[in-house]
Formats: sequence, structure tokens, C-alpha cells
Amino acid sequence: MKLTRAERLILSLQYKILEHLDKGDAKYYQTVSKAVENGYELEYDQLAQHVLEESLPVNQCRFVLEVMEMYDSLQRGQKTSAAVKTLEVEFPGFDGNKETALRSYARYIIGENDQYDSLDKVPDLNSHTPMVEIYERMLNTWNATDDKDDLTEADIRRILDAKTHSSHRIK
Repeated sequence: MKLTRAERLILSLQYKILEHLDKGDAKYYQTVSKAVENGYELEYDQLAQHVLEESLPVNQCRFVLEVMEMYDSLQRGQKTSAAVKTLEVEFPGFDGNKETALRSYARYIIGENDQYDSLDKVPDLNSHTPMVEIYERMLNTWNATDDKDDLTEADIRRILDAKTHSSHRIK
């Protein structure tokens, strides 16, 4: 990681503020402030280890939100349909190994923003299987319904059936 001189100055000053605010870790903040001031690049990765290198693009964030909105709609519709079981409309989340960033964003939305916290969901939102293609099929069907906010039992069945029926993938 490279930091400009101005970025190093700003970061160093922030560490100095933390040194005065957090007396228990004052020595640590003093040490890292000096490392940043002096431009010891080897230390930067250690300082930023909790910050992800890659960001999640807007279109992927919107995809996660749309999937969660669809599941919210499915669960509201299920409450008025005795034939659809709660387990069928439980939000599985995303694969913890292959869709980690999407899963992390969904967890952030539910945990930090208190959005969609009413969703019935699997623990930790780990589907243990890739879900993106399945969700794309389900979203295509959901988006084609007459009223996405007031799903009928037939609408719910069509959306759930899209989980297992292959279709051409939309990019």
C-alpha cells in the first residue's frame, strides 16, 4: 500500500488523537503514528489489516438489496397463505466460501442498519451453496409479477419454482 505525504500526515494526526483518547492503547497509537509519519511502508498492511482490499460494487450491493426485498415480500405473502410453509421462504443468505462479499453485505444490512431484520433467515446467512444464479432466476420471476408487494400464493409458488428451473442468465 502506498500513502501520499498528505495521507500520512492525516493518518498520523488521527493516531495522535487516539493516543490521547485511549490511554490503555496510547503506546500502540504512538508507535503506529511514528511508523506512518516516517513512511515505513512495511507497517501499512498491518495497520490496515481490518480494511478489505476490494470494495463491493454498487450493482452487487443493489443485487443483495433486491434479493432481500424479494424475500421480505415472499415472507409477507406467506403469512396470508396457509399452503406455503415458513421454511420455504426463509432467506438462505449467500455462500460463505464463494459469495463472501455478498454475504458480508447482507449481514451488514441486517446487523448494522437494522434493515430487513424481520427476515426469517438461516443463522449467519451462510447458504453453504452458491446462490447468485438461483436468485437471478427468482428475481426475474418476482419482477414479472403484477404486484411485487402483495404476492398471491400462485406468485410465491412461481418464484420458489424458479429456484430449480434453469433459464438463461441475465447479465
